[in-house]
Amino acid sequence: MAWLALWLICGVGSAWLASTKGRSVIFWLLWGVLLGPLGLLLIGFAGPVQKTVVPQEQRTEVELAEAESDRQLGTRIIGLGLLVLAGLLVLYWAWGVLTR
Repeated sequence: MAWLALWLICGVGSAWLASTKGRSVIFWLLWGVLLGPLGLLLIGFAGPVQKTVVPQEQRTEVELAEAESDRQLGTRIIGLGLLVLAGLLVLYWAWGVLTR
């Protein structure tokens, strides 16, 4: 059970690092869970995404809405991952207390 918690922590950490570097949160959440600490190291050493900056005035309404939606989705995934992790840690603790 401790390994599962570690792998979930690595997944959430990878997703958080990916969001700070402008990379895909969902992609790195999955890779972080699958690869564990190795996934966390990979995104840790990865550089930020180089994007061409388009002035705010030249963006269409659809592009602005998509960008905001992506930011909200990344925040929700990280929050949900932390909530699931906290629940698993409570279950792990409760299991240890009950089986003594």
